[in-house]
Amino acid sequence: MKRKRNSEWPPPEIEAVLRASPNLQPCKRKYGRVPYDRLLEHIRRDGCVQCLELFLQLDKELKMMAYLRAHKN
Repeated sequence: MKRKRNSEWPPPEIEAVLRASPNLQPCKRKYGRVPYDRLLEHIRRDGCVQCLELFLQLDKELKMMAYLRAHKN
């Protein structure tokens, strides 16, 4: 069964958060798609400031998206 394509994708709240967010990247050693647990282990073990900033920004964006979804008019 095919899904109907939603004409409003991404939703406005997600688009607004992504437009306002900085373009952060993980460090060269951990570049790419790594699971959160491995990223957190890398941050704890190596103290990588660049990856920590990325993780905090992603967390902040997810919280903002959840807040905007919950307080939608």
